Amino acid sequence: MARITKSPLGAFYGKVGNIVGSRWRSIDYIRSMPTRRKRYAPSEAQLAQATKFKMASAFCKPIRQFLNIGFMDFAQKRMTAVNVAVRNLLANAIFGEYPKYNVDESKVALSDGPLHELIDLKAEVAADKTIILSWKNRADATDEEKRSEVYGMRLYDKNRQFLMLDKQKANVTEVKFTDPLLETEGTIHVWLFRFDPKTRLTSPSQYLKVQLT
Repeated sequence: MARITKSPLGAFYGKVGNIVGSRWRSIDYIRSMPTRRKRYAPSEAQLAQATKFKMASAFCKPIRQFLNIGFMDFAQKRMTAVNVAVRNLLANAIFGEYPKYNVDESKVALSDGPLHELIDLKAEVAADKTIILSWKNRADATDEEKRSEVYGMRLYDKNRQFLMLDKQKANVTEVKFTDPLLETEGTIHVWLFRFDPKTRLTSPSQYLKVQLT
């Protein structure tokens, strides 16, 4: 696009060949007509990738703030936490054949970092349907692990609703919760990880599958 500053013939408006003259905010200018490009139908591979990307983005959207903690170390390196999570989902956790894809929750990562994982992490369901998550701390824990906090997220398989667990201090090795969203049966996917608020370092997320029967 070119701007017309002085012309013995005055401003030029309209279309001549592939040249268009016009005026915008008291500025006279000329430009060439845009070149028309042929539109090609996307290939099946392109449609498949777009479908998987849409699924990964939809999975991460409701837990964006949680991911900002889990992948905070990556976010400091000019890559957003959500982008890291979506990339991991596409690479590891989405399976199936186009157009029917599913998410393998056991391969989903909600955090990653250099801190050690929780030891002997397990889940139990009490008689009253209380869910008990327990783990152990290392005897030779680093300073980061000693002051770390344990974050958790759960996903209900039935209605695909996420709920965050209460944050726990480092010296706590158990968390209990009941779930009003499930009366007697159903599957709950749970992820836990450590986060050190001082260094902002995390551990890789760990996955548990809880089955209520």
